[in-house]
Amino acid sequence: LITSFVEKRLRLENGQSLPAVSGEDAHDSGPQPDPSGVGYQQKCRTLITRIRILENELADTDAESETLNQKVQGAGLVEQHLESELKAAQARLRLAQEEEALIRTQTQQASAKHASLQAQLAQLKSRRQLVQSTMLGLHEERDKTLLLARSFDPDWSPDV
Repeated sequence: LITSFVEKRLRLENGQSLPAVSGEDAHDSGPQPDPSGVGYQQKCRTLITRIRILENELADTDAESETLNQKVQGAGLVEQHLESELKAAQARLRLAQEEEALIRTQTQQASAKHASLQAQLAQLKSRRQLVQSTMLGLHEERDKTLLLARSFDPDWSPDV
């Protein structure tokens, strides 16, 4: 595609006519050549800005993930501790039925919180994967656009 574009551009610059467009090529909805390269430069700047925004989102996601990981571990420890207290209460031959009921309630609450935090963590990991895959596509598109922009001006550099 790039080679074809460069050949057409050179023909036009040298005053040569372009070959006739076949029926299949006439319906091509691909990008039209930009003789000045400004469109590619602008698109590259836009892509770089989007990448930066997603990089910030990725950093925020990683920080949130770390916080949730710590909460999940803490909730798991709370759950384990409460379960051990439950066994201790039963070992005292049920002398404290009210204490046992209270600890059972707290264990259920800790389990629910633990499950809720695990679900949040799973959603966060899914969102992180989506952001990463989006960034990969943007990086590839930026690289292509930069190559096209530099075909018009080899010294051009995005000022973003």
